[in-house]
Amino acid sequence: MNPDIPRGPGLFEVTKANGDSVITNIRRIAGTEREPGSLLVGWSTALLALLDAGLFYVSWWGQYLFIFGARHQDIPAMIQAGMFDTGQVIFTGLSSAWPARASPPRPNGSSSRPAPSAPRR
Repeated sequence: MNPDIPRGPGLFEVTKANGDSVITNIRRIAGTEREPGSLLVGWSTALLALLDAGLFYVSWWGQYLFIFGARHQDIPAMIQAGMFDTGQVIFTGLSSAWPARASPPRPNGSSSRPAPSAPRR
């Protein structure tokens, strides 16, 4: 425990090493401060996942009943009913992960491609 950090709820005045005084809260001192709106994004993501699971079930069941009614075969109907929805889930995961793996923007705003040259005449 650091004796320099004040205890208790609320805002605190903290003096930095260079002598500047700042007002902060206990989350910032502890290093667990949340970004603004992160709680709302988290709950919205959880509710969207719940909605997606319900839609996946309804879609799969409807496709299964339709295919089973036409072919009267259990296993092929299950496979065909799950193909479309499973493909959607896979491609959604890939499209969500792709930007996270992309290289960060360059600080000067330049791209990795060379600038286009003037057309030759």
